[in-house]
Amino acid sequence: MSKNDSVEEDSTKPVGDLGADTDPSPERRRLRYYRALRDAGYSDLTIISREDVIDHFNHRHFAIIDYLRENNADSVRGLARELEFDKKNVSEDLKLLARLEVVAFDESGRSKSPRLKKDHIFVEPLA
Repeated sequence: MSKNDSVEEDSTKPVGDLGADTDPSPERRRLRYYRALRDAGYSDLTIISREDVIDHFNHRHFAIIDYLRENNADSVRGLARELEFDKKNVSEDLKLLARLEVVAFDESGRSKSPRLKKDHIFVEPLA
């Protein structure tokens, strides 16, 4: 499982809280986090690894996510114009966000309309 794959639940295992974990593997912690969020009523969610946020995110990524949470973007160019960022930078930022399962594209002809892929985006806990 890559760091940001959508987490698939295993219904044969009990759902627990985020307390002490006897299996400290990142995959196991991410699964427990996913289950706790699901049990708290969150559906349609993705979890981003803290390493990816630390290593890759900048102010543009957060601005893009914030904008797409509240608005529809008709194209990458239109999104860049709305945010007053360079189109090339926004395009590269969207590619990263798509790789991390945060953004998807609706394609119509030559135009790609970015949108959030999930309703809820979480960063895995620090501890």
